[in-house]
Amino acid sequence: MAKEWRRHGIDFRVCTFKDSPADLAEEFKQAGIEVESLGVRFAGYGKFPTLIWRIFKYCRRNRIDAVLSFPFGWHSYVAWGGKLAGAQKVVAHAGNYPPFNSQGSIRRLRATLALGRIWATHIACCSDHVRDGVERLLHVPGELLHTVYNGINLQSFTNELRVHALHKPLRLGMVARFDRDQPTLIRAVSLLLQRGEEIHLDLVGDGGRRAEFESLAKELGVHKHIRFTGVRRDIPELLREWDVFVFSVMPDEGLGIALIEALASGVPVIASDVGACREVLFSSSDGNLGELFPFGDAVALADAILRFRSDPELWWNRARRASASAQARFSIESMADKYLRLLGAS
Repeated sequence: MAKEWRRHGIDFRVCTFKDSPADLAEEFKQAGIEVESLGVRFAGYGKFPTLIWRIFKYCRRNRIDAVLSFPFGWHSYVAWGGKLAGAQKVVAHAGNYPPFNSQGSIRRLRATLALGRIWATHIACCSDHVRDGVERLLHVPGELLHTVYNGINLQSFTNELRVHALHKPLRLGMVARFDRDQPTLIRAVSLLLQRGEEIHLDLVGDGGRRAEFESLAKELGVHKHIRFTGVRRDIPELLREWDVFVFSVMPDEGLGIALIEALASGVPVIASDVGACREVLFSSSDGNLGELFPFGDAVALADAILRFRSDPELWWNRARRASASAQARFSIESMADKYLRLLGAS
């Protein structure tokens, strides 16, 4: 999105609360975009006024007119700092469904949002699913909420859609942080191997639960059939190698960039039946764009993979429609334009 804004001649700055994690540092560097860390230490109650003060100094020094905060909840403190420095608008990005299974977290988040609402901060939700949760669970007025789908560079994922013989073993892939529902997918691989199927799975990503997932694969005796690739920057190429993309995620999933990338690339998709995946795969005028399985149900996931294997042509035809739908709904150009309008820069 930063590249798209630059193409439109928008003058912008990028800052982070602290030095790590720096997942996108390489991408910003390659794009020639400097990223400044505010060096906030997240310990004790002093972190709140510190964040406000450092945002204030940053915005005043750079003469910021509008602020976009990707950390949600924390954006209330960003709003105070930005507004005190003279910023006219503050927009927050909500990328996940609220923590509905923790009443304590919900209460704290409501209080934090109320603190920032004095500046009438607009919130851009990455899906209607997230928007509904923010309004219903966090009591944010609907007039402050907007749905802005996450966008991707569609050209990177558009390729000649496939019709080919299935790989042997069948190649499955999933891209996500290692805090999603990868265990259900690992168990599904085990079930398929027990049924005599030949399966290879690529799990792309990293995170705090990686060791847990690797231990589960060894415990089930499937570790030789699963490749833990770590973080990869060649996702378009990987997607072209897979027969099926599986998105086994949690109910708090907001939208899923990896899911959008898979749709655009024309890979058949199987995803957890949670709100965000249901919205992407079933809420368009194009109808059913993929297969859903009940959250956490390894047997149902294994059965869905077998249905693909029995009639791949049907699934590839559906994948063609899914690719066309992604082209129409999830462009980075559309996302960048909608944010600029919310920020008052368009």
